[in-house]
Amino acid sequence: MTQPAQAAGLRAYGRALAALKRDTRIFLVATALYAIGFPGISTVLLGLYILRLGFDLPFVGIVIGSGQLAAVLMALPAGWVGRRFGLRTSLILGLVGTALGAAAMFSVELAPKPLWGAWLIGWWIVLFFPATLYFVNGVPYLMGVSEPAERSHAFSFLQGLQGFGAFTGSLLAGVLVDLLSRWPVAAAEPAAPYRYALFGIVASIVAAALVMSRTGRMPEDQRDALPADDAAYGSSRAPAQAPEPRQSRAAPISLFIWFGLVVVLESTGVGARTFFSVYLDKNFGIPAVNIGVVMGLALLLAVFAALLAPLVIKRLGTALTVGLATLGAALSMLMMALLPVWLAAAAAQIGTMVCLALAYPARNMLGQESVSARWRTSISAISLMGSTLAMAGMNLTGGYFIAVYGFNDLFLLGGILVAASAVLMLAYWRWHAARAGVSVFN
Repeated sequence: MTQPAQAAGLRAYGRALAALKRDTRIFLVATALYAIGFPGISTVLLGLYILRLGFDLPFVGIVIGSGQLAAVLMALPAGWVGRRFGLRTSLILGLVGTALGAAAMFSVELAPKPLWGAWLIGWWIVLFFPATLYFVNGVPYLMGVSEPAERSHAFSFLQGLQGFGAFTGSLLAGVLVDLLSRWPVAAAEPAAPYRYALFGIVASIVAAALVMSRTGRMPEDQRDALPADDAAYGSSRAPAQAPEPRQSRAAPISLFIWFGLVVVLESTGVGARTFFSVYLDKNFGIPAVNIGVVMGLALLLAVFAALLAPLVIKRLGTALTVGLATLGAALSMLMMALLPVWLAAAAAQIGTMVCLALAYPARNMLGQESVSARWRTSISAISLMGSTLAMAGMNLTGGYFIAVYGFNDLFLLGGILVAASAVLMLAYWRWHAARAGVSVFN
């Protein structure tokens, strides 16, 4: 591509971002603020805080797992709440409830010490109920407030801002603990700097709720269920003279099953990366600071990849973008399995995160575009349930698998599962497009 063409492309990209509707921009800012707290600060500090309260690593796993279970149980009810009371209201309630639950959880030291364990687990479960309202209803909300022509940019910007918020939060977590450790009040006990720093999560979510409250009311009809052949095409580009969408109150069960399988296979395979840091530490003796550099670089490159997703979607279409990006993630994981060199593992980790940053916004669009407005919260809930169950399953069983077969076999299994997800997605959409007379590869 020539330099004038590149400049024109960048100008067009900038115009597309500037043209995003007001409520779309507000929601994206709220999501970035939320990501600073969850998963940014929480991923770095929550486990360390629990350990400094005197608990052991297995208990940390129990706390984290209890939240994942709560998210699975709440996913479908959260979709119903969104349909019943409105997506905007559900998002604001979710943010407020999450902030209150987090504040209660991090006040655990106010309770008698024998109750600390139950307090931590109980409030972590409680805060995940409103948090799931935000997880499930956020994508349908973005679908409803954005115009079809701007969705590839809106969804990719959502992915990029989530990554940037998480990266910012992870850096902020270390800075807060370092500063608070010098404060005499916090330095008196080992857990205090972490406790006060964790309240940064509460601040970030309250800020997100205040920003989200500035949005306007959503139209009740959410406007634009896609025509059937455009859904088959898997792209934000509607064909000329498309027929009107078929209106049906029946749930698209086969579509839900297919989408759930795609998500479960991909999330189970990708879940093997949970053990990446341990792999570098145990097998290669890589210092923690170097591992942190790899992870930070992967996060930053993933943000840039997500921002490039609209250009890729425009060229390939949504379905092919998801399939090829997912296959790229599978190949990266296979490289991690088959090349037992730490630099290869680091490159594979970066490659996986970059490919997934391209795949996720396209997959979110694909799921939302393939159903009518009535079922958008349902397919969002199915995606959350599938990914959460899959990740929890890998977290629970991966350690035992490694003990018997080793890290490389786990990464090999993960790569195969991710590849199967990509093949299943492309095969289904190839078949669906053939029925509609539209090629997913146009």
